[in-house]
Amino acid sequence: MTDNAVVLKSFLTRHSGGHERVAEMLMLSIGRLIWKAEGDDTAKILAAVRRHEQAMRHVADWFKSAVLENASWLANVDEHGRPKKLMKYGSLERIFAEADKVMIRKSRGLGRRQLGEGAEEVIATLEDGYSIVRMLTREALDAESAEMQHCIGHGSYDEYLEAGSRTTLLSLRDRNGRAHATAEIADGRIVQVRGKQNEAPADKYLRLLVGYFAGQKFDFGGFGEGVEGWVACVDGSVHRCDSLPDTLHVPGDLTLQGSLPKEIVARGDVYLRVDEGDTPPRSVKAGGDIHIIGKGFNVLPKIETGGELLLDSTGIRHLPEGLHVKGLFVAGTPLQSLPENIKIEGRLVLHTTKVASLPPSLWKWEGTTARSHDTVDLTGSPVSCLGGINVVQGALLIGSTAMKALPHDLLVEGRMDISMTAIRDIPSGVKVNGDLRIMNANVRFRSDEVLVGGSLDIRHSTVRFPKAVRCGRAFSARDSNITMPESLECVGDISIEDAKIDQYPKRMKARHVWFYKVTPSGFLNRLAKFICDLETKHISLPDQRLKIGDGVKAPSVLVYDRAGAAVRMTVEQARQYLGKHKRFARRGGLTGFAESIAETVGKRPVHHGEMLFFASEASLGRRIVYDEFHRSVA
Repeated sequence: MTDNAVVLKSFLTRHSGGHERVAEMLMLSIGRLIWKAEGDDTAKILAAVRRHEQAMRHVADWFKSAVLENASWLANVDEHGRPKKLMKYGSLERIFAEADKVMIRKSRGLGRRQLGEGAEEVIATLEDGYSIVRMLTREALDAESAEMQHCIGHGSYDEYLEAGSRTTLLSLRDRNGRAHATAEIADGRIVQVRGKQNEAPADKYLRLLVGYFAGQKFDFGGFGEGVEGWVACVDGSVHRCDSLPDTLHVPGDLTLQGSLPKEIVARGDVYLRVDEGDTPPRSVKAGGDIHIIGKGFNVLPKIETGGELLLDSTGIRHLPEGLHVKGLFVAGTPLQSLPENIKIEGRLVLHTTKVASLPPSLWKWEGTTARSHDTVDLTGSPVSCLGGINVVQGALLIGSTAMKALPHDLLVEGRMDISMTAIRDIPSGVKVNGDLRIMNANVRFRSDEVLVGGSLDIRHSTVRFPKAVRCGRAFSARDSNITMPESLECVGDISIEDAKIDQYPKRMKARHVWFYKVTPSGFLNRLAKFICDLETKHISLPDQRLKIGDGVKAPSVLVYDRAGAAVRMTVEQARQYLGKHKRFARRGGLTGFAESIAETVGKRPVHHGEMLFFASEASLGRRIVYDEFHRSVA
């Protein structure tokens, strides 16, 4: 899973309320469509998530209700175990509309009911006979859902009624007890406020609510949550977003778009979008991150942040001297360079910018001695040198850059990606503790032994290995030309597909070993002798000309012939068949071979653990197992 997929999954999981199955369903439906529409583009993914956040919460409520009720459609799954209902949706709008339809129908089905004593309590009396009521029982939530025709009932929010919950569920009522708005408050933060059928409440009801919320000093929220269209200031005043004062000071997070105040101060995160024609702010101060989005930003405002600075799809070309941030994320922005005295304490992400070099001071400044950094992602930018860095505490992603060489003493604690670069040699001192990805590259490893802490993934490349390779997880090579090591060890799987290799390793150790459409090069290797020390539970090989060496051991072997037939046997029997497969082919292939050894095998049981596979290329799409032979050995 890529970093962006992880980010997308984390956003969706946040709305699942801790329900793993609901989180999985959100990823299969909303996550799948966002990924399809936006691709592996961080900026677009984040924008789509924030744009649809309220609707995603509504869909999560629908899924939660379906899981609690064990809805019948959950059991109607495809071959991968995915609910077919979720896979049929081709757009986010269809999913959102379905969630609205289902929840409204269910709300109407609840009907009005008389609530018993203790189901609700009035916690505030407002002007004109209105009041704020806290709902305390499932019956109260169902009644609210029936009247407002939204999703607070049906069990979706029942968990917030349990002892110890830090969430409060409120309803705005008129003098006759009719509900007009429903609010969710968590830890003093306004998570959401919804009107009838999940729409925004009418303006007159919002005015009553925001006055009460401001008096309670609730955090009005950000990122599409909370009370949309209103901002509460630290002095207790409340303003509509279309009539803000020139100086805006808020106690928590802030989300704004359009023409903005001249000065903005927030104790939390700030998320600002300014498109062409709108007026950007002069200065922004935030206790957390500052997100700046839109082509209306051509010059960076005066910035002071306690977190990261994120520039997404802006027109900003230069950063000010002396900029100091926890992290810098730039995507879809024509940034030309980084100032010499910039200070970045956390991650550096430059996605498809015009930055060609990194200043040495980026990694070392006054008062610090560490020459290290968190994740460095320069994907798609013309950077040709790491600027003196030799330790990366997170990931190092330099795919599609102008990089030609790596530092000799480079240490990457996370994963490293050198795809589509002009890097030809990986020096002996380079160490990667995470995954290493090589795609569309021509690389030689200069060390005597390659050590990768995670997985080694090679695609569409030419790679020359030394005598030994060891991976903490998996080794994968696809559509590549590989100079194989003599020794190849993995904790996980070894997978080589559609590849040319110079030899089979003399020693392999892995959980599973897969060889598919592998072409050994050289006249001597046409014999394709697979004589090596092999420690594995499962192997798939492409050619029945192979010979099995004494070092290959397994509980049982499944051998295919070219017609796709398969018989399970011992390793020794597999040696006999593979060594004389042409003779057995004339005598009826595996059928004849099975008949020739059936009597010697008799009724001895065969181990039912993991199996060792030997397969011909023609058999991979078809599998016919001779039941008669299986019954004779089982």
